[in-house]
Amino acid sequence: MRYFSRLEKRYIDYQTILFYNLIEGTNFQGGSNMGRFVIRYKDTGLDFELQDNEGHPIATSQTYASIVTCKRAIRSIKACASVAQIEYQDHICKHPKFEIYKNENGKYHFRLKAKNAQVILLSFAYETYEECEQTVLLVKQHIINAPMIEENN
Repeated sequence: MRYFSRLEKRYIDYQTILFYNLIEGTNFQGGSNMGRFVIRYKDTGLDFELQDNEGHPIATSQTYASIVTCKRAIRSIKACASVAQIEYQDHICKHPKFEIYKNENGKYHFRLKAKNAQVILLSFAYETYEECEQTVLLVKQHIINAPMIEENN
């Protein structure tokens, strides 16, 4: 495991630290990194973030009207992510699938599409395709064990 000094952390891009954190499978304190779904209450409904154990965001959801539909979506994501293939430009996959794409700012994102082709999880930005792809592989491997945590207002 690579540990970063305070000076290094200051100059290393946030997503790069998250990437190394996920690759090593541990957080900076040495614990297990299975991640978690953090359900957040908003004025317009509920949404959730998929976070690593350090609280760094990996991906986010749409807004849901009730806690029941929000938790149902998380269960659906767990079921889809574990069997979804990664769609590459030269290999088109059936749903469910992860799509990796480059945005207009040159950053990479992934999205998970359900069997009905609806986007059910959308990642935050990554600097390189490789970081984004590696995160998808780790999400596929570990998401099934990620607990649901309701954030208090």
